[in-house]
Amino acid sequence: MHVIIRGSIRRQCGAVLVVSLLILLVMTIIGIVAMHTTTLEEKMAGNTRQRDLAFQAAEAALQDGETDLVKNGPVSFDTSCTDGLCLDVTTSATSSASAAPYWDSAGDWANARNYGAYTGVAALKGLPAPKYLLEKMPPAPVPGENLTNTSSYTGPLPTQMYRVTSKATASNGNIVVELQSVYLP
Repeated sequence: MHVIIRGSIRRQCGAVLVVSLLILLVMTIIGIVAMHTTTLEEKMAGNTRQRDLAFQAAEAALQDGETDLVKNGPVSFDTSCTDGLCLDVTTSATSSASAAPYWDSAGDWANARNYGAYTGVAALKGLPAPKYLLEKMPPAPVPGENLTNTSSYTGPLPTQMYRVTSKATASNGNIVVELQSVYLP
């Protein structure tokens, strides 16, 4: 036996459609937000990868510069930073204390040494060649010694140190990493 109540059917016409459309709208908004978040996270991961590759390239160039010092020994360093061999500005009698360091000057990076050019190591695949500058620093006293009165100084000879600065650029060109070490051969 079927009993049909005509009044209740009329009141329910279209209610399911409206509720379904509201649920579909909410699901669409959630999907769009999820896609936006995923796209942003993918960009962040890509940039992190590019930065890590540039950092590793800069580390490789830093080690290459240190190897260059050991392999080729101290060669002619000058204040014009010829061929990436720079004489620390504080060691030059004609320099002023306010002179910018070599590694902070774009012009000196044009003269920098390319990774592997003097040590023969293989080029890094997928990245622009990192560069490095070798800078001869003023002699430093041996720890515990004083060089203020050099005429009466009878201790060990001062220590010659070098500053090695490397610079690498990510393959996208947007990320630049510079590293620096003080090296005692």
